[in-house]
Amino acid sequence: MAGTALCFSAGCSWVHPPSEQSVAPQYGHLIDSRAIIASGGVTAWDVLKRTSFLQTREDRAGQPSKLWQRGHGTILLDDSPLVAVDGVPQSDFRVLGSILANTIDNIRVLNATEGAYVYGIRAGGGAVLIATRLDLPPAN
Repeated sequence: MAGTALCFSAGCSWVHPPSEQSVAPQYGHLIDSRAIIASGGVTAWDVLKRTSFLQTREDRAGQPSKLWQRGHGTILLDDSPLVAVDGVPQSDFRVLGSILANTIDNIRVLNATEGAYVYGIRAGGGAVLIATRLDLPPAN
């Protein structure tokens, strides 16, 4: 007890050991491989339409045209979520239409607060984090 009082009076602070993993995997809505298979989706876009709480809109050709979460979480004009595949942020959410569902291990959907905490202002509309399967044979 005296040591604790001495430490606080001397201006010391408690130092926490570094975390073993990132904060991102602990948060958000997880769509695991079972849910991906059960959705019957062919692409990541199809899976998200059928399994998540994201709002989607398609153009007349059936291609992704808008993706957003309920409410507005950002002051930016475009509130589309950031899409990251294996940790690499993508320039546009429309890439979801080209990722085959059978190559996805899991999808984690972060809301605006969680996305901004992990990725900063560019994820002010939330984030869609896709982890691909590692057990696939290499493409030739």
